[in-house]
Amino acid sequence: MEAIFVCEGLGESRPALLDHLLKSKSELYRAAAVHVIRIQADRLSNVEELLASVVTDPHPRVQVEGVAAVAHLRPTHPHAGHILANIVAKDDTVKKSLAYLDYGIKPAKGRSVPVLEVAPESKLTHWLSLAEDGIATAGMEVVTGSLPGAGLFRTFIQSDKAQPAIIAINHKNLEIRLNDSLVFSQDSLWSGDQQVNVELTPRLNVIEIALNKGRGKGAGAPPVFLYDPVGQALTGAKYASDETSLRALAAQYEKFVAERGSVIQIQAAAGLQFAPAQIRVTPGSKVRLVFSNPDVMMHNWALLTPGSLEEVGALADQLATQPDGMEKGYFPKSDKILQATKLLGPNAKEELVFEAPKVPGEYP
Repeated sequence: MEAIFVCEGLGESRPALLDHLLKSKSELYRAAAVHVIRIQADRLSNVEELLASVVTDPHPRVQVEGVAAVAHLRPTHPHAGHILANIVAKDDTVKKSLAYLDYGIKPAKGRSVPVLEVAPESKLTHWLSLAEDGIATAGMEVVTGSLPGAGLFRTFIQSDKAQPAIIAINHKNLEIRLNDSLVFSQDSLWSGDQQVNVELTPRLNVIEIALNKGRGKGAGAPPVFLYDPVGQALTGAKYASDETSLRALAAQYEKFVAERGSVIQIQAAAGLQFAPAQIRVTPGSKVRLVFSNPDVMMHNWALLTPGSLEEVGALADQLATQPDGMEKGYFPKSDKILQATKLLGPNAKEELVFEAPKVPGEYP
């Protein structure tokens, strides 16, 4: 059983082990096997044959797992329901499970059971697959349909007005950015169904989604939808509907970034760290860096020349012992400091606009 569970975590199945587990003397192991069959149904060629043993199983726990499997598999395995036609219910729990199974045949939606119906037209169907540094190029791969597993992806929405919207995706470990700002981040073992409320601006809006490895939805790639509060495609908004329109919007965005400069969001984090720990920009490009301090302590940020971290740090330590250290923001006079913010109090932020160094390298 443990081996089967480990294989499932790797997206693999072992039919021979499942068949062996179904014949176990323990009802717990047999029930576990039925549960795994339901999860791995799209990878098994004889699902209905494997579940047939549920009908004759002497234990109600195994029978309930069989009923649950049929309930989940009916949309893709329409003949699975016939498996339970001759089941002999061993106790009231099995009888109730069989009775509840009929409730799933027809939608229960009504005035007292509202259900959000998401319009297919609200699906974001065209994306740029970005490099890790987030820089897109003319030859960047275009992804159509759902997002294909881990990676960083970007698409665009041209909105004629400021309006609320909902970004919907089913994934457990991801980050969502709208117009260079992080609007959602989660790494969860449990919840993957996300509906993120955002505000679009009356211009070109850029949506970036980073799907991280380890806790995705499963084998299927997650679709992404952008809709209004009642599930409809946004009015007064242009979605990227094909590769031509996607690249046209991407070119418009690149022109906008060249004029405005890249926006980098960075903030103080626990343990005297910065989040993110590393930022990348194109050498010589215009940069707009927004530094925020959510901590209760005061913090500032500086960009130094390569290899000068220890030298500037030692000078700052010396300045911290001086009476005027705080007044100077604990920054010593040094030509190794290229850019610096003020010393910011809790919940304060400052924006720096500067040209990135022309020489590539690692700048502390």
